[in-house]
Amino acid sequence: KRLRSVTATVSRFAEGDYQQRVEPGSDDEIGQLGRTFNQMADRLVESMAKMKMNDALRRELVANVSHDLRTPLASIQGYLETIFMKENEIDEERRQQFLDIIYQNTTMLNRLVGELFELSKLDARQSEPEKEPFSLIELAQDTVLDFQPRAEKQGVLLEADFSPELPFAHGDIAMIERVLTNLVENALRHTPAGGRILLQITAGENALRCEVMDSGQGIASEDLPHIFDRFYRGEKGRQHKGGTGLGLAIAQKIIEAHGGEIS
Repeated sequence: KRLRSVTATVSRFAEGDYQQRVEPGSDDEIGQLGRTFNQMADRLVESMAKMKMNDALRRELVANVSHDLRTPLASIQGYLETIFMKENEIDEERRQQFLDIIYQNTTMLNRLVGELFELSKLDARQSEPEKEPFSLIELAQDTVLDFQPRAEKQGVLLEADFSPELPFAHGDIAMIERVLTNLVENALRHTPAGGRILLQITAGENALRCEVMDSGQGIASEDLPHIFDRFYRGEKGRQHKGGTGLGLAIAQKIIEAHGGEIS
């Protein structure tokens, strides 16, 4: 009777009723069989849920990639067709304006494809950090110097703040540079003229803490839980061109690969 009950439960599970579980009843062999089936069923249901979530994310990613590729491609095609069809009607200044727009779109496409490739390598763990001791202070100073001309052009004050006695960091210097570059670039994109950006490094427990702060518009509370999602851009962020919506996802993958946290 108990074996028939187990068989019936397994059959209903096999037919798609994934809530079915065996009542073990005792510690004998049939009870052990029931508990083993229940553990297997739980793992299967959990795996199926993950697969469904991954499939939904994959579809969303494909849709977002398609949209982000299609938009600049359509723009490039439209302006090129205009140049070809109205070659004798367009003056040199307007032609140059069209070519500038085409160049901006191809640059954005190149960046998007590059970041997608970088993210896929991080996902597949093909890009593991090659850790070594390095000065995070020097890296921060270099990052600030790299962005100083752009900050001055925008009328934004870009500064670094840290104690000279901080210990060395242990990580992949190129990967951490990628994170700092992304965060400072984001801050510049969202800080208007007259604003200030501060890159601050302090010592935490068993780790260095790096913060990028700016006087820009900030992030809306409803957007905060999603800022590390791929292709996510808050409504305010959509007004700013140049971002692919992948930078923070890449930064998160890099920091997690180092055993750190980003928020």
